[in-house]
Amino acid sequence: VCCGAFGPRGNFRTPRLPLDRSTASRRPPLASHQSRRPRKTCGDRPQTHFLSLQRPKRTQTRRSKPIATMKTHRLAVSAFAALAAVAAAGGGAGSPGSDDFPSACRKPEIVKSGKEFGVGGKDSSYADGTTKCWKLSASEHLTIVFTFFETEFTRDTLTIIDGDDAGRKVLSGELVAPHVVRSETRDVYLYFQADGTFHGKDSASQQLGFVATYFDSSDGSCANDCSGFRGDCDDGVCNCIPDYGGGDCSVDTVTLGDGDTVDINRLPVGGWIYGSFTFPRDASYVVEVRDTGPADSEPRLIVGKNDLPSRSVYDSTDWFASFYDFSDYHYVRGSAKQGETLYVGVLNDEARAKSAAKFTIKVELGEPDKILCLFDCNGQGSCDERTGDCVCDQGYAGAVADRPDTCQFEIEDLDEGKDYESSVRIGNWDFYRFDASDMAPGASLLVEFYSSTPSSLPLLVARRGDVPRLLDGWLPDLDTFVYDLTDADGFTNVRGQRMSILLNDTMIAGGSSKDWYFGVYNLWGHVDETLDETQTSQDTCDYTLRTKVYHAGVPCPSTKKGFCDLRGTCDFNTGECACNEDRLWRDCSFKAPALAPGQSRSSTIAGAGDAQYFSVAIDQQTLQSKKNLVVTLGVEERRRALRGDPAEASEVDAARPNAPRRLADAT
Repeated sequence: VCCGAFGPRGNFRTPRLPLDRSTASRRPPLASHQSRRPRKTCGDRPQTHFLSLQRPKRTQTRRSKPIATMKTHRLAVSAFAALAAVAAAGGGAGSPGSDDFPSACRKPEIVKSGKEFGVGGKDSSYADGTTKCWKLSASEHLTIVFTFFETEFTRDTLTIIDGDDAGRKVLSGELVAPHVVRSETRDVYLYFQADGTFHGKDSASQQLGFVATYFDSSDGSCANDCSGFRGDCDDGVCNCIPDYGGGDCSVDTVTLGDGDTVDINRLPVGGWIYGSFTFPRDASYVVEVRDTGPADSEPRLIVGKNDLPSRSVYDSTDWFASFYDFSDYHYVRGSAKQGETLYVGVLNDEARAKSAAKFTIKVELGEPDKILCLFDCNGQGSCDERTGDCVCDQGYAGAVADRPDTCQFEIEDLDEGKDYESSVRIGNWDFYRFDASDMAPGASLLVEFYSSTPSSLPLLVARRGDVPRLLDGWLPDLDTFVYDLTDADGFTNVRGQRMSILLNDTMIAGGSSKDWYFGVYNLWGHVDETLDETQTSQDTCDYTLRTKVYHAGVPCPSTKKGFCDLRGTCDFNTGECACNEDRLWRDCSFKAPALAPGQSRSSTIAGAGDAQYFSVAIDQQTLQSKKNLVVTLGVEERRRALRGDPAEASEVDAARPNAPRRLADAT
């Protein structure tokens, strides 16, 4: 049984379970061996979109491997199976003559053709526990046009009662507007029922409502006349031509060709773009979206067969890549029959995105009995079409274990005594290889990492004989990577801004391989069990990686200036710094100016993730006075230039004309 709670737009929030203290301490020492068991989702069966996923308690048993079907969620079937269950449990409605016909429909609101009706709307909402019923009538058939529809998915439902029980249709969640429904009978009841709770961000869609009209379509007429030349009307139903979709063919789509790449240069926050592809033959397929835009945009791939997808109603999505690793590579693989139409939707998800998205879309076909590799192995590997996995050329690797390889990252050789400056996007790796075979006996290797982007959340890990990897489908955490060494304190305490890994002579001498691989990964988020909250990354990480071989003693953590940032004394017996009074952290790199009683200091924090420290000296006289220490923080917000759309920046400036602005005092 999987349990937990969904976060924004169907992304679940992390359940909490204690660490297995039998296998590791809570805070492993510097460059300690990694032995904790990772968090795991329910990976042995496909999951529907409205079920949360939770890792089991860590044990020493063999991990179960997530199967490929977790990549594809058949929501068009499973979601409405759940809605049918809701109806069976009392959320639905029988025919007018049955005992379970809703009481609200005994005296329904009579709606005339062409009149707008509904609850809530795009700019409003409906109350918890709302129930309402409408009756629509025509001479033989009628067509309902929903110009807006978004309710809390599976919780708040609209049941269309069209004749007997077999004619019922249950709508819930977010639907692409206009959504068109044509009746089989002359009299139709619409019964809306909301549960008594506002679920907010825990729902895959929001509690807004719907707006609709209807018309008599007994003569076979179609909604909006299928938008003129955009489709053919067949007995009240629109058959859209390529480049168009929706119930009245009014939604623009991009026609996708086999193997053609479509560039999307700007998709605003919350915006959708749709592509369509009609299969000329039975085939396997892969849909690929490559994110090339800003780090704070989030294109999300959502696919529907023969209908436009939405956030809550679709056939398949690359949900794991979007939620777990914020990867630049999104894909959906499957198979289709000749004549079927695949609608590819990409949403710049406003739950995370802050900037307009830039990306490419590509659909590629293969033989029905073959499995296509992803992104053509980036030209750095060969494809095994039996498994759909790439065999990477030497010097290249992909991002994730237990997921088809992409060969997208080059492995760079590390030279001793050299600084490496680079940047890594959210969800991406930089890989390095160090050949330790020529190191003298007793020598040790110190690898230092310095981030210059406080708003990022990087992680430095090392592995003998192969590149480190992120495990597929695991909740983001320090122990969801395959590696041998890391700096857990640096990652947990200072958000990965300073990290060190020391390979001593014992580590170098042991093992069959002398190749050590180092990986720098930029996490989108991490669950901090100490703080009981999720730490999130906001930006591409700019960093410096430095390597140094030492032939005697234990080196202390250092900065670009030297050991202990030249603001402390290094004990080469223990490898620990004794920092000056106004300095903090293992390498003495964090300033902590003194703050005396009654003294005020003004300062500015640069942005998200940045921090400042101060020190207060407590002497014996202060202790004997038995007074409390009270520190008051006065916070002001200063207007700053925003990246992205200048129009969006000007709107923010207009909303905050007076800067700085006093926000709050915290004591």
